[in-house]
Amino acid sequence: MFKKYNSSPLSLLILKLNPLLRGWANYYRFVNSKVIFGKIDEFIWRKSLNWMKRVHQRRKTLKYYKQYFKPFPNYKSVVLSDGKQFVYRLSTLPLKEFIKIKSEANSYDKSFDDYFIKRYFILKNFTKV
Repeated sequence: MFKKYNSSPLSLLILKLNPLLRGWANYYRFVNSKVIFGKIDEFIWRKSLNWMKRVHQRRKTLKYYKQYFKPFPNYKSVVLSDGKQFVYRLSTLPLKEFIKIKSEANSYDKSFDDYFIKRYFILKNFTKV
């Protein structure tokens, strides 16, 4: 994404990058991925810094750093921002553990209908973001 939108405005880069990050994070949030999310956040931050340097030909990096990087809401670190939009932080997403199905449960057996109905509604409420 950073290569594709290397000369585009910051708001367009953020607009294209955020849905990709959110979708990827929501897909993988059910596995133990907190460490990986942190590494991806660090990778995105480095790419953002390199994007800023490339746009301004590596001049006065500190001045442009303060212009482009703002504190993420309710978080301790800074991310690429245009003042209104922020690059999504994967490590802020609360992780959810997958609820394993009982091994003796059989969806074709009528005696487990109550179990599967209850499980369906728990998972439906569980996966809401």
